[in-house]
Amino acid sequence: MFLRFYVSNFMSFRDEVEFNICSRALSKRTRNMFTGNLKVPLLKAAAVYGANGSSKSNFIKRYIFSTMWWYWEIWKSAR
Repeated sequence: MFLRFYVSNFMSFRDEVEFNICSRALSKRTRNMFTGNLKVPLLKAAAVYGANGSSKSNFIKRYIFSTMWWYWEIWKSAR
């Protein structure tokens, strides 16, 4: 699982964009956070939203590509 995901120089992304599920809440509300045994609380849910043509699909394609690449590297090193 990726906690932070950065995209830049891919399809329609020229500048760097960050998708982060680490909670930055300053309040004591933990209802929407998962803490577990982690040092950093995580959000229970995250979403990618925006207007039509705002590169949501390209962001998901890059996420899938990165995930597949990561699994491929693990598979190669395990052989």
